[in-house]
Amino acid sequence: MKKFICLLTVLALAVALACPVFAAEAFVPSISEKEEPDIVIDDEGVAGVIRDQDGEIIDKVEEGCLVITPISKAETSTEIPEDSREELLYVYEELLNGDMTLPYEQDGLDPENMVIRELIDASWLCEEHPAILEPEGVTIDLTFDIGVDAETKVYVYVRIDGVWTPVPVTNNGDGTVTCTFEELCPIAFCVPVGTGLPPAQTGDQ
Repeated sequence: MKKFICLLTVLALAVALACPVFAAEAFVPSISEKEEPDIVIDDEGVAGVIRDQDGEIIDKVEEGCLVITPISKAETSTEIPEDSREELLYVYEELLNGDMTLPYEQDGLDPENMVIRELIDASWLCEEHPAILEPEGVTIDLTFDIGVDAETKVYVYVRIDGVWTPVPVTNNGDGTVTCTFEELCPIAFCVPVGTGLPPAQTGDQ
């Protein structure tokens, strides 16, 4: 009997050691099916404002100048530039596999308690605005409707020159967040696990 119990113990230990250890989910369950978040457009058709180093508005961006592509449309969109498509797909796979991480520590956060709610690319469809953004300190403000609660703290990271960096973000209390960017690129919207998340759907996570 003792030998039998020992055998069962050894088998149970072997099974436990053989089981992989899974990290916290990187994405919300529906990330591979989600539509792109809407950019808030004002009554004049303005989708964003460009500010100089002193915070003064120097230009306005019309809706048709931008294309927002979620990871769900990265392979099928006919508007996203090809190099942007490739980078969006690359960062998604790297984040999904755990081969790439976001710099949550810069915001004093525990990566195990964070989840990516939206992963998108923002690219220009017009030629004049990228040149306006080139000088150091010039930024663009964009407001996205991502449906978060007023109490939810949202963290936004952008990938510029191969490096993820946090950007200023304000939760406006109406489901929208306003972000300040130095250039357009892949964008990850992140929230603490269990907050500000949409209903679960069939997805890849």
